[in-house]
Amino acid sequence: MKPRIFLPLLACTAAAVFPEELKSLGFLAGCWEGRFGPVVMEEQWMKPAGGTMLGIGRVVKADRAVHTEFLRLVEKEGKIAYIAHPSQNATPTVFPLTRLTENEVVFENPKHDFPQRVSYTRQPNGDVVAQIDGIQNGKPRVEKFPYKRVKCAE
Repeated sequence: MKPRIFLPLLACTAAAVFPEELKSLGFLAGCWEGRFGPVVMEEQWMKPAGGTMLGIGRVVKADRAVHTEFLRLVEKEGKIAYIAHPSQNATPTVFPLTRLTENEVVFENPKHDFPQRVSYTRQPNGDVVAQIDGIQNGKPRVEKFPYKRVKCAE
């Protein structure tokens, strides 16, 4: 019996068109680390390919992962979206792209509890500041996470 090849998947992958917006987010590709006292935050992003960027995040405190998250940047309904799936949530949350410049990308979902906004800003030295913000319990809240590029584990 000959092995079956799923040609529609191959054709779709080969013909994938990479939106310019997604290509311009390639600056996120690689490994990032932020140290905040005893807490180490890490994000790792794959380069844009197949119309998507995949990422993972982890927060480690006292040699224990206290938070993990799967991340995707994809084209959804003709627009780029940031899809976050934190380990404590049963389902992912979609944040559509609302602003993209050479050094900043902003995704917003005003219906989400918190955060309503996720952004990444490229710094002049190549570092990145991730930020989440919005309203929580009726009050504005902003959290900034300065990341330095680090060598990815082999």
